[in-house]
Amino acid sequence: MFSALILGRRRQGKSTLSLAIARARAPTVVVFDPNAQFDGFGLTPIEELPDALEQDEAVLVVRPDPGAVLDDWQAVAEILWRYEDYALILDEASVVQQPGWCDPWLERFLRQAPDSVSLIQNTHRAVDLVKLSRALATDLFLFRTTLEADLRLLASEFPGLDIGRVACLPPYHVVHYTWDGRRDHNYKWDDPGSWYWGGGSSGSGSGGGGGTQRGRSALEGSAASQASFKPASAATTGIPP
Repeated sequence: MFSALILGRRRQGKSTLSLAIARARAPTVVVFDPNAQFDGFGLTPIEELPDALEQDEAVLVVRPDPGAVLDDWQAVAEILWRYEDYALILDEASVVQQPGWCDPWLERFLRQAPDSVSLIQNTHRAVDLVKLSRALATDLFLFRTTLEADLRLLASEFPGLDIGRVACLPPYHVVHYTWDGRRDHNYKWDDPGSWYWGGGSSGSGSGGGGGTQRGRSALEGSAASQASFKPASAATTGIPP
């Protein structure tokens, strides 16, 4: 299973990047969106999620009740477990885990989800995640990270990661780190226009929820339009088509 972690400060583009990656991997994307970062797609009530998953292609944004985030996540996870061939984005992934605790449904997805499911977790800091999420990750997408605790943790758990590059990235640039069992790969994404829906350079916008809303028309348009904001190629990004 493709299990990705996207780490970075606010307004760097985590939500935007996660949806671009998800769309590159599956025609159906489910977003668990507790902090309302994915505006512009409409919301899917939990009780309507099974019917919505029968569509051939969709972006389904589920926004939990602020007073029942964990309960709503567990309800969503129970429904999703019956399906295959989708990408799941957990935005603000720390709401379903802590350094010493992991929600049972998240653990089940991490350990047992089929290969046709892609899991993408967004959060600000590596230290906010349970160790299991880091241990079973297949891919890391890192915006500039400078806090010493995060850099030490990443360097110790991912010794092949180019940690020096991560600490010096310009805004909206990303290091994609992955491994194939034999060697480590560090891909530098230095063209935000290949995934940022504004389609411009790193100065074209701030990422985050605003970029998600601007991307709505492209996402709901033709296949050619959708392809325009997918990661450029496996050779430069490490993500297979």
